Amino acid sequence: MLTYRLIDDNDGKFIYEYYPDGDENAAGVISFDKSGNPIKVVDSVADVKRYYAGHACRGISIGKENGVVAWY
Repeated sequence: MLTYRLIDDNDGKFIYEYYPDGDENAAGVISFDKSGNPIKVVDSVADVKRYYAGHACRGISIGKENGVVAWY
């Protein structure tokens, strides 16, 4: 599970922080272009194998202020 928060919406580019297991001390950053494609990822220190980054790329609802991505 991860939580996310929109930190910037500039000219159709959306930048989010994502928090593995809701841990705001281990934030990662991901940005999306106008089409919703991920263009840049800054990995979280808690995301050794990039599992959370992958779920963030596929699970964040572009344009939404905040939310949760869960999987099993």
